[in-house]
Amino acid sequence: MDAHGLVSFIVAPRLNTKYRFVYPGEEGWFPTTSTIGTVRVRVLMAAKLLRAAARDGAWRIYHTDQPVFYAAAVYPPYPGEYVEVDLYRYRDGVWRQIATDDFRQDRDGVIVVYVRAGALRPGRYRFSSWFEPSSHDREGNSAPYRYFRVEP
Repeated sequence: MDAHGLVSFIVAPRLNTKYRFVYPGEEGWFPTTSTIGTVRVRVLMAAKLLRAAARDGAWRIYHTDQPVFYAAAVYPPYPGEYVEVDLYRYRDGVWRQIATDDFRQDRDGVIVVYVRAGALRPGRYRFSSWFEPSSHDREGNSAPYRYFRVEP
């Protein structure tokens, strides 16, 4: 505590946590109790595209005759819980969702999905994924978009 009665500290909880501070007081200072403060902890998510034919900056390139593989991981893992995966296509200046589904995490918190060869027309696409723990011990999170092009 500083000379003005202020306390500061750094915490790194692994789960959503509530804190309340109690100061018993001392000579010249009255006892006090703080309001409850909540620190919310998010899961971490990562994602990547796999088995692309080529790369152009942030874009992965696939051909119409090859499947598009997408993997996402949740940390810490929640085996058996579902990750939502969305697929978007860019057309006429707008990203439009064209597919969505939920996929069960394996014991390591990983999901791998693919779009079969020939299912996507040439164009620009992106995947996104989202996870929300059913236990609510942590907050949900999304992985960054992963962009790819399909070419003939």
